[in-house]
Amino acid sequence: HEDSFLSSVYGFRAECLEKYGKEAGLRIYELALDLFNSLSIGCTLDAGPGRKIFVVHGGLPRHGEDLAAISKVNFRRPVPAPPRPGEDEIFFDCLWADPQEEPGIGQNIRGPQVASFGPDITEEFLKRSNIDLVVRSHAVPSTGRGAEWHHDQRVLTVFTASNYGGRSGNLGAVAFVRFGQDIEICEHWAGSLEELRQLEERVASASTSLRGQAVRLAEKRRQRQFRSEGLASMQVYTLEHVKEGIVMHKVELFEFWVSRDSSADFHVSPEVWREGMSLHFGEELPWQWIQDQLEVVDSDTGRVPYTRFLQRFRVAQGKGDAPGWQGVVLRQVFESLLRADLAPLDTLAALDRNSDGSVGAQELSAICADCGIELSQVQCRALLRTFQRHRGPEDGPGSIRLYDFLDSITLAFSASRRHAAVGDVEWVPRAMGRIARVLLASVAVERSSSGEESVAPTAVAELLSTWFRSADSDGNGFLSATELETALLELAPALGRAGLPSDSKSLKEIAHYMDFDGNGRVNYVELLATVFPCEADER
Repeated sequence: HEDSFLSSVYGFRAECLEKYGKEAGLRIYELALDLFNSLSIGCTLDAGPGRKIFVVHGGLPRHGEDLAAISKVNFRRPVPAPPRPGEDEIFFDCLWADPQEEPGIGQNIRGPQVASFGPDITEEFLKRSNIDLVVRSHAVPSTGRGAEWHHDQRVLTVFTASNYGGRSGNLGAVAFVRFGQDIEICEHWAGSLEELRQLEERVASASTSLRGQAVRLAEKRRQRQFRSEGLASMQVYTLEHVKEGIVMHKVELFEFWVSRDSSADFHVSPEVWREGMSLHFGEELPWQWIQDQLEVVDSDTGRVPYTRFLQRFRVAQGKGDAPGWQGVVLRQVFESLLRADLAPLDTLAALDRNSDGSVGAQELSAICADCGIELSQVQCRALLRTFQRHRGPEDGPGSIRLYDFLDSITLAFSASRRHAAVGDVEWVPRAMGRIARVLLASVAVERSSSGEESVAPTAVAELLSTWFRSADSDGNGFLSATELETALLELAPALGRAGLPSDSKSLKEIAHYMDFDGNGRVNYVELLATVFPCEADER
């Protein structure tokens, strides 16, 4: 309904003149009005059997006119206000009406000329027009989300603008309609320019911290490698390193050997095989010895059947562990976050770089690069596919919810390490599974009692984030020993019912155990590392 009246009153005309000057700005404004007047009132989408959709800005006509009547309306003109009975009212209602829960036609808070239509009006319109669903926008959803269903899921409001007017605090949304599939709703939040500037600074700071930590971790790994004792240890390490690398570089190795396969029979000479391996892993490795150890040469032909060789190395998932090279990547990302010692907001910014609540392929590539891991696009897509079972209905294509991603990397890290005792305190690591259940249950009860509802199963990392924020009494993004002990004290009755020690000394020991790096404070990722339940029945 962006006609000349509304666009003048609400500032669009003034903005054009301010940005482009009086003469050019007025011309641009007039061209925009011509465009507005050329846009149809609505459109229909054929999304498959039983999925014919009518898309309109506002709502349905107050007198029950069907799609055929709407299609006859002259819309190449300003919106009539006040509307006269007949065609004007149809035009006006399609742009201004809102759904209501009561049957019939009711008054609208927008003014006496504006109508609200009930579920019976919707049902009659759908029946007469052979339509299955009405998708409209025009109103901020009452739930504060980016979308809202009405009239027994026959009307869907999709509101694209988040934080409408800079003060509504609502999410925005986009609806993906694919033939033969249910509508997929993806929500987002677009902050103010100042919020975006702060987000960019936070991402840059977190990214720098991760890169620095990745360099230090790489140096530690090299030092551990140099301290390996004996040739046998080094040989085992070398073979394992090469095997992991083969999985990560399968596509590149295959493409290289194909380019050198002049006979096109998927065989290359041992020399070409070694050339391909050294190209991706370095010339300093003992490739002749590795060739013999891996038994890559066919004894009958004296050549390497490289497709059969590559098929020997594939991603396999062990009990409780993340698969192959993906697990290595996830653990390294988590360890980099852990050592970076970031506040919760900075941790989330390091992962969710556009603040949309999810981690996509580009973000995943940037995260890995900051952690010293270079992945190809093929590998990024493969890594994202391992998360598909975690995706919720609101996740965009090729993305994973932020807290589900945190769950995945925490699980990969937790499953690969043994909880060790700190000092002489051995009971705490053995009891962490039960302590985690008590802590998570307390958050779930609190969320339920406060009326919070989740559109998807709540991730463990999200529950722990809630508990972390409530325990962080000074709001500095880290938990001191005092803050931890105070928060644990509130759990003392539940710990006791679970058969766990809950006296002051025991709570201090639990808090001390959560301080993963022993620096006197606990960050959010340390909480995940120590409290996250590792076994499936605990989760």
